[in-house]
Amino acid sequence: MSTTRKVVELTGGPEVEVEHIDVVDEDTGRFEVDAVDDGRRWHVDISRDGDCEVVRAWDGNIIVDGDEPDWLFELASLALAS
Repeated sequence: MSTTRKVVELTGGPEVEVEHIDVVDEDTGRFEVDAVDDGRRWHVDISRDGDCEVVRAWDGNIIVDGDEPDWLFELASLALAS
């Protein structure tokens, strides 16, 4: 598994760093997504079908509600394309 962090500029959201951190099952990977400018961070599961789910979210060091950001599906489509 690659531990390379990739910076991604999203049309509908912030510039984020993305790293593939785990395999959930044969069709789903877990990614860590860090907002470059403001310290927010998410662990997101993305399946090969394009389904995505926020597993955990942080604002700084504080765990917060894991609601899906508006730009999450754009990130999922980029992850599937790479």
